Parts: sequence; C-alpha cells; structure tokens
Amino acid sequence: MSEKAMQKKRGGRVLDFIERAGNRLPHPYILFLWLCLILAVISMLCSAAGVSVVNPTTGDTVTSNSLISKDGFVWLLENLLTNFQTFTPLGLVLAMQIAIGFAEKVGLLTTAMRRAILGVPLWCLTATVLFLGINGSIASEASIIVVPALAAAAFESVGMHPVAGLLAGYAATNAGFTACIIVAGTDVLLSGVTESAAQLIDPSMTVNATCNWYFMFVSVFTLTVAGVFVNKKIHRAPPGNLPGPGK
Repeated sequence: MSEKAMQKKRGGRVLDFIERAGNRLPHPYILFLWLCLILAVISMLCSAAGVSVVNPTTGDTVTSNSLISKDGFVWLLENLLTNFQTFTPLGLVLAMQIAIGFAEKVGLLTTAMRRAILGVPLWCLTATVLFLGINGSIASEASIIVVPALAAAAFESVGMHPVAGLLAGYAATNAGFTACIIVAGTDVLLSGVTESAAQLIDPSMTVNATCNWYFMFVSVFTLTVAGVFVNKKIHRAPPGNLPGPGK
C-alpha cells in the first residue's frame, strides 16, 4: 500500500471515530435536562450539609434549599417565568436569533460562505477558511457544518489534501468560536450574565455588550495567523497531487 493510500486510510479512521463519538452524544435538549438534574442534586446535597453564604449586597445569610423537595419544586414553578422575564439580554438575544435563523434558513449565510471559500486564489485559501470559520459564530451552528465541508472541497480542488482543509475548517469554527469582528449574539448573552452577576454586588452596575468585543476582534486575526502557521508547518501536499497547467 502506498504512503498516500495509508494516509487516507488513517485519516478515514480518525474521521469515522469522530463521527461515531459525535453520534453517541445525546440531543442538546437532553444535555440541558441532565444539567438541570445535576444542579438539583447539588442543591439537595448542599441543603443537607447546611451550606450557607453571605449576600455581599445586603449582608443577609442565604442558606441552600433543595430543589428536590416540595418547597423547592413549588419555588421553581413559581419563579420559572420570572427568571426568564427578568433576564436582561433575553429580548435582544431572541431578536438576533430570529434574524440569524431567517438568514440561515433562506440560505444566505451558506451561500455567502460557499462563494467566499470556493472563489479565492490558492495563496490565501487557508487564511480565508480560517478567517470565515472563526467569524462563523455569527451564523450559530451553521458554520460548524458548512465551513469544514467547503474547506475540504476547496483544498482538494487545488491539489491540497482535503482532510487538511476539513481539519482547518473544523478547528476554525470550534476553537475560534465566539471570536468575531462584529458583536454577535453570544456577546449579548454573556454581557447579560455578567451584568446579573455584577449586580449582586453593585445593583447599579451595567455591562455593555461590547465589553469583550475588543478582545474578540484581536483574537480573530491572532487565531487566523496562528492557524495559517500551524497548517503550513504540518500540512504537506502529497507528491504528484498538484494540478498541472490547464487542469
């Protein structure tokens, strides 16, 4: 068996393993339910151990209450809607998700990624794949599916190993997730969580959605440069696989 065939076989085994492992994961909704159950168990253990903390804002002592009890279950039902209604960034997050979901379903985001990746010259192909993949968080989970597949096709079309393109796209969309050159839905969500936590200490504290944007903006270009460097150092096109003139 040639070296090229062995490389493809090893790459296929790795991808098969990733696919099998991913398929074994439960649906995100089920994962969310598991997290809720784990939280309920932790609350029960803390309540049984008599864990308590002092509220830094009011100075009152707050004791742990078990959610796996009659009073805890009643409290959960009574405050379920209130928790969502008083969550600061919920309105903006829903509006952005509606807009992003509409753009994704009509094919706008997928088409834009396809044209951007498949239409670039060879010298900037890797950088383009990484740059778009890192910024793909604006398209939510769509980029995780679209970018790696397009990157593999683009790499193969210019004589580069498709697995290298697949891995570059996958690394960009996952390792660079939430880094973006514009403010995305994740920034709004995290700013709301941060604001809620900060107001436990200072009720007048406000956190802007752009508080983390400067770091994420620089991270896009830093990760792109690092990704190109790693890809060029590790990837080597198989001998004889480069297209000749006119091909």
